[in-house]
Amino acid sequence: MLKNKYYVDELYDAGIVRPLVELSDKLLYRVVDVLLVDGYGVNGAARGVRALAADGLKYVQSGLTQAYLIVMLVGTALLLGWLLV
Repeated sequence: MLKNKYYVDELYDAGIVRPLVELSDKLLYRVVDVLLVDGYGVNGAARGVRALAADGLKYVQSGLTQAYLIVMLVGTALLLGWLLV
């Protein structure tokens, strides 16, 4: 009994460490991290931006820098007009 230090390490491992490792593997990693954070958070935001760019933004971009300049000037004029009123 004294040689094994009253089996405190074995009891601690069996009662606390192993259940926490199982909980963190089954719930925290697979559900919270993989499904929620990676699935809906990171990858969901990427899918949303990709869908927005594919469905709408590609028609807005023409490549004509003169048109971009006109839109910027009109937007700046509108913003200044709104701020000064």
